[in-house]
Amino acid sequence: MLTRADLDILRKANEILADESKWNRMCERRYKEEDKTWSLYTALYKASLEITGKFDHRRPALEEIRRTVERLTVDKKYQHRLMDYNNDPETKFADIKKVLTGSIERISAQVEKKASDK
Repeated sequence: MLTRADLDILRKANEILADESKWNRMCERRYKEEDKTWSLYTALYKASLEITGKFDHRRPALEEIRRTVERLTVDKKYQHRLMDYNNDPETKFADIKKVLTGSIERISAQVEKKASDK
């Protein structure tokens, strides 16, 4: 179930990847606190730590990002969706931002709907 924390994680990841100079084009799925650039995966990792204090690679926010990547890349067979999408030579920084902002919009609508239903 998506929560406000999931939305916050995606917003934070979007902030971490504020511009292309912050993007690590070659993800190895290894987060290091001292890193100065981040892939899609490691930005989500860092954001998760900052928002919740822990990282869960199957958290709903990350699953939403995976679903978004799947929708955009139906013809691709990625073994590790987030890493392989990030590293795909056809993926541009604008594509990474589009995945994040599209996911934020969908989750925001769902979280706001749940809040108004209460």
